[in-house]
Amino acid sequence: MKIGLIGYGYWGKHYARIFTSYPQSLLATIVDQDVSHRQLAQQRYPNVSVSATLDGLSNVDAVVIVTPPQTHYALARWALTRGKHVLLEKPATTDLHHIVELYRLAHQNHVTLMISEPFLFSPEFSRLKEMIHKGALGSVRYMESIRTHGLARCDVDVIWDFMPHDLGIAAYLLGVESPTAIKRLTMSSQNLTTDVASIYLHYSTYTYSVYLNWRSPVKRRQLAIVGTTGYALYDATATDGTLKFTCDHDAPLQSMSFSGHEPLKTMCDQFLALLHRGETPADQERRTVEGIAILTQISPLPPSLPSREASSIINFREGRRRR
Repeated sequence: MKIGLIGYGYWGKHYARIFTSYPQSLLATIVDQDVSHRQLAQQRYPNVSVSATLDGLSNVDAVVIVTPPQTHYALARWALTRGKHVLLEKPATTDLHHIVELYRLAHQNHVTLMISEPFLFSPEFSRLKEMIHKGALGSVRYMESIRTHGLARCDVDVIWDFMPHDLGIAAYLLGVESPTAIKRLTMSSQNLTTDVASIYLHYSTYTYSVYLNWRSPVKRRQLAIVGTTGYALYDATATDGTLKFTCDHDAPLQSMSFSGHEPLKTMCDQFLALLHRGETPADQERRTVEGIAILTQISPLPPSLPSREASSIINFREGRRRR
C-alpha cells in the first residue's frame, strides 16, 4: 500500500513522520509546490519521491491532503475519481454541496474517505463517551469548549480553524443533531478576519457554548460537560490529569491521567485498516456533513476552488500565517 502526502507544511510533517514509521515504510511521494518545503522533505526522507505536481501521485493507492481548506474539495475529488483512498484534514470542505459530492464519489468508487479527527482517538474522549452513555453524569444539559491561542491564518477565520473539532466532538459524544438555534458574537482584526468568537448552539436537550480566540497569549484547550448529577472537565494542557470528573455535584473531582498515546498515530492506524476494506466510516460521514452545514450558517466562506484547478493553480502550502 503506497501513500502520497499533499502538503509538507507545519502539520503535514507529522503525517510524514507517522507514515514512514511503519515496519514497511508506506510513504511513497510527497507533493508540495513550495521549493523550500520540497528541499526539507527530500533531506529528511531521501528514500521518498518528492514532487511539485500531482503527476507524482500516479502510482499511489491513497493520499493524505494537508493543504488550505479551499483546496480540499478539488484535491480530494481529483484523488477519489482516480480510485484513490483519501485522508482529508479538517475542515473537509468549506461548502456543504462539495462534501456531499466527495462522499458520493467515495461510495461510487468503493474507496475510503476519512476526515482527520485526532481528538476522537484520544483515550480521554473514549472514556468521556463511555461515562456519558452509562449515565455517570446524568443527562447532559450543558457543554462548554474553550480554544485560545493559535497561529492566525489568512485562508480561514478562527471559527473554521477551531470549531470543526468542537462540532465533531459534540456529535461523537452526544450523537448527530441539528441545533434548534444558533447565536454568535465575533470580533475582527483590521484585515476583517474573525479572530475572536463566542458561539452558542441550542439543541433539544442541551446547550453548547464555544469560545474561540486567536488573540489570547494563553493556550487553552478545555471541554466541560455538565450533567444533571455530575460533570467532567477535559484540559489538554493540565499537568495534574487531563480528565477530571465527579458523578455527584457535591463530591470532589477525581483526576485521571493518560500517557504514552499519540491520537494522530492511532487515527492513521484506523485509516489503514479502513482502506484495506475500502470502507468509509458511516458515523463520521453524518458528523462531517452536519458540522459543515452548521459552519456555513455561522461563518460563510468564499467557495472552494473548482476541481479543474486541482492540478494547475492550487498553492499546496498550508494556510500562510499573518505576522
